[in-house]
Amino acid sequence: LTLFAFSNENWLRSKDEVRSLMALFRTIIARDEIADLHEAGARIQFIGNRSNFSFLLQTGMREIEKRTAKNTTITVTVALDYGGKWDIAQAVTHYLQQRSADADISIEQMSQVLGSYLSTSDLPDPDLCIRTAGERRLSNFLLWQMAYTELYFSDAYWPDFSTKDLELALESYAKRERKFGKTAVKAA
Repeated sequence: LTLFAFSNENWLRSKDEVRSLMALFRTIIARDEIADLHEAGARIQFIGNRSNFSFLLQTGMREIEKRTAKNTTITVTVALDYGGKWDIAQAVTHYLQQRSADADISIEQMSQVLGSYLSTSDLPDPDLCIRTAGERRLSNFLLWQMAYTELYFSDAYWPDFSTKDLELALESYAKRERKFGKTAVKAA
């Protein structure tokens, strides 16, 4: 499960809104709001550019990841200061810093290599993306990873997104035939 909590474009919102969101993130970490998820066996990880966050938030993220690292029931990935373009750019930057000067690589090989540098490299690509609030766009979210992801759009806003809304999304997904660029494969 990947949650797009704060995009790198969200820094452009009003200072008051950004300040409120940072306070909310600090509260969640300070109060250990993830304790229930940890007890349920969830592994929590954060993706995105952490350098823009306060030392307190960065430390809290590392501690949560360390505490839940061995959990295996579900992986909950929280995207903070994340953008798909940023992720691809940082992957290319890391690759270029480590490649040999005379490396000759095919497009197919580059696709595999580049994928290994993305912040989601240890996660499978999403099968389903549920977009809330009536929005019909990807909003710079997991651009590389969602090449074959099924999209579901809901008019419900995230705070109001209910179990029934989730059931509707999963029912829609189960009826789809996934092709992955080939012949159809039943989704569920």
